[in-house]
Amino acid sequence: MTPANCTMPSPDSSKNSLTKKLFQKLRTTPLHPQWFAVYQEHAMLRSICGNLSGLVLDIGCADAKARQYMPADANYVGIDYFSTATEWYGTRPDVFADALALPLRDDSADHALLLDVLEHLPYLERVCLYSGQIMEFYRAP
Repeated sequence: MTPANCTMPSPDSSKNSLTKKLFQKLRTTPLHPQWFAVYQEHAMLRSICGNLSGLVLDIGCADAKARQYMPADANYVGIDYFSTATEWYGTRPDVFADALALPLRDDSADHALLLDVLEHLPYLERVCLYSGQIMEFYRAP
């Protein structure tokens, strides 16, 4: 499902692809701009995802990396913006949706993951208020 009101700009695919390949090669070195975050990524994902259960929404899931850290009893649903998933990451999440227009009822989910996504959203406070209506937020210790 792709929301009609999605207005995120499309990246220049050739330039983006080359940049993405370069950063992917540098990902495990201090030369990558987000190296410190990536360096700690596995421990962080194990800590955050390891004890979740019920319906877990990964809003802005990109490559759905969090899925591999979920316990067997968790029902993981990856959600991402159409152009981000298809053009930037080349992935296909479980649901295409805008973080401000999730196709869910109030109190329909147990947990929400918003990993590396909030800084990309124009209306952060609206996303947080809306997400709080439909799910319980997990707060890292």
